[in-house]
Amino acid sequence: MAASSLQGGLSKLKKKHFRVKHQKVKLFRANEPLLSVFMWGVNHTINELSHVTIPVMLLPDDFRAYSKLKVDNHLFNK
Repeated sequence: MAASSLQGGLSKLKKKHFRVKHQKVKLFRANEPLLSVFMWGVNHTINELSHVTIPVMLLPDDFRAYSKLKVDNHLFNK
């Protein structure tokens, strides 16, 4: 009886909890601080655009350089 209760107690102690290690985000480091800020902006923009769905088929309307919009700003043409 004592051996079985001791065995049961050991099995409870043997459970190990593993902590998940996440990979560190690689940051662009440069000697020039302005370049670092610029590269951070590029990386941030790429990460934001990764959520945008890519169209399967491109149509001619996708390549229009203008769109017809009504502007309600009275100072627009001044």
